[in-house]
Amino acid sequence: MPWNILLLPLLGGFIFVRYWNRTKYHAIRADKERILLLAATAGVISLGLAFLVKAFSGWLFPCASFPSWPCFPSVWYRNFPFPYSAVSVLAFLLGAVAWIPLNKGVLTWTTSLSKRSFWAPFGTWFRTTTRVGWDENEEIDRVIKEDGDPLDMLLRYAEKESKTISATLTSGKIYVGFVSSTNPPTSQTRSVGIVPTKSGFRDPVTKQVHYEIYYSDALNRLNHDLDQKIAEIRGSLRARRRLTRERNRKLAKLSRPDIKSTEIDVINKEIDHLDERILELIDRNAELRKEADNVASIINDFRLVFPVSQISTISIYREEVNIEYFSHQDDGEEKPTSDVESANEDPSRTNLPKNS
Repeated sequence: MPWNILLLPLLGGFIFVRYWNRTKYHAIRADKERILLLAATAGVISLGLAFLVKAFSGWLFPCASFPSWPCFPSVWYRNFPFPYSAVSVLAFLLGAVAWIPLNKGVLTWTTSLSKRSFWAPFGTWFRTTTRVGWDENEEIDRVIKEDGDPLDMLLRYAEKESKTISATLTSGKIYVGFVSSTNPPTSQTRSVGIVPTKSGFRDPVTKQVHYEIYYSDALNRLNHDLDQKIAEIRGSLRARRRLTRERNRKLAKLSRPDIKSTEIDVINKEIDHLDERILELIDRNAELRKEADNVASIINDFRLVFPVSQISTISIYREEVNIEYFSHQDDGEEKPTSDVESANEDPSRTNLPKNS
């Protein structure tokens, strides 16, 4: 028997232990040697069942007793002339699909085959594959949820909901800010990037937090400047479209048969003037885009990246909750007395950096 035929049962066994509820959590947490042993065990069992199915079907439906039917073994090995290939493929299929009825209960799953709701996910999957496609952010959420790592889930939640986080480093420094970058779910999280809104330190004895530097005011001004640049860019684009429509109307007027010769020179001068103004707007738009990119790059320069190994604790940070329930008058952070003061000191109320 060619030993490479055993690769298919091994692959089917891996799919089985990865998705069967009794083994999938062991498989997720297992190292590569243990997952190989688990997959090999399931593959050997599925291979034995495949041999039994082949022997039983050959005894129950012998080709000689049904001459009008196509003989499956003959047809298979005529197209796939490899020893034991049919058994290998059958073992793979058993391992790849057996986890579905086992997870749902064999009788319950068999009964549900007659219900329309059972086949609805297949239709949704087909429509998504052929028409909509698979959204990258949704797939990232799914992978992070299935993996269940608390750090990844917290960072993903903070990034999606624009929540500020508080990260205490092993050195005692503490940073509050918006999540700006994380590792993709294809690799283990090794670092965390944030745009800080304030920073400070924990007292080495009392462990109370004392904030020293506030970045929120600078970020607010930068975001305000960026908003202004974006508004100017949109205004220049609207003006350019308006001038282009006016130019097109004058060109259409030139093509009219009843136009007087004395009007042609005037309209041509007006069109030349419009062309000059449109070119000026194009140049101005390019300058505004460069200025906006420069402001965005300054916001990017605020980003800090911490190795996970240097983070002692990390959590969602809500300024109003911290002030209301955890702060004291003697911890270096007084409770705001007005909405204006709260807006100035509350980093969670600052505008989220536009490039985050």
